[in-house]
Amino acid sequence: MNDSFQAAELYLLASSFGANILYGLPDKKLYQLQGEEPFRQAHERLIARGYLTDEGAFTDEGGFVVEVIRQYVLSKKYVQCNHFMFAFGEQDADNLVMLVEVEKETSYQLYLIEKPLVLQLLVERMPVMSREALPEEKEFLMKELDGDEKEYIQRIGVRDDFLSLDICHKTKEPRSLSNPDFLQSWIVLIEGDKLIMIDCLRKKFYHTSQHYFMKIIFDALDFPYRKKEGA
Repeated sequence: MNDSFQAAELYLLASSFGANILYGLPDKKLYQLQGEEPFRQAHERLIARGYLTDEGAFTDEGGFVVEVIRQYVLSKKYVQCNHFMFAFGEQDADNLVMLVEVEKETSYQLYLIEKPLVLQLLVERMPVMSREALPEEKEFLMKELDGDEKEYIQRIGVRDDFLSLDICHKTKEPRSLSNPDFLQSWIVLIEGDKLIMIDCLRKKFYHTSQHYFMKIIFDALDFPYRKKEGA
């Protein structure tokens, strides 16, 4: 669906099945502190755009949107690639729910999208995904940068073509930033002929094989691996 939704509209739709948390959106309390007005306006906009009837019931299109939001909320894992957020339906292994931040912390688009199209989208939008691996990258996975290399990366900073990658398994315990099984947060960038991955939570800097980086992406998004001929 190409329509954009404001955060208050998504929260209002999610409230129909008792959900108050939407991964990647500002906290619902920010709108509740403003009183009823944000949700009253959201209700009126949803009626005007055909997602609710005048009586407040869901239209067919509104019901579909609510079902997609439900899948998003019930997902046990979330993956965020820059402004693209992905969730996983338990009964649908072929598609992902994609929430796209169109305007920062304000406007979002919601899609149910096939996994091959997700991979195509990321390769087209993220230069680190389309980078050609060097021959020597078959010989290692990740190598931690030494002090001078780390200082250099910190000094030059990140450019606009970096990838911010967050992987959250919301059912993994303990739900602590120190638990990599619960949350990982990476900055991925190209510096010269090297692929650099920065572990934001543990302050570690790595020279990473393109093959290993793509494995991280494939595993995070549950992409199937292509079988070798004869396998």
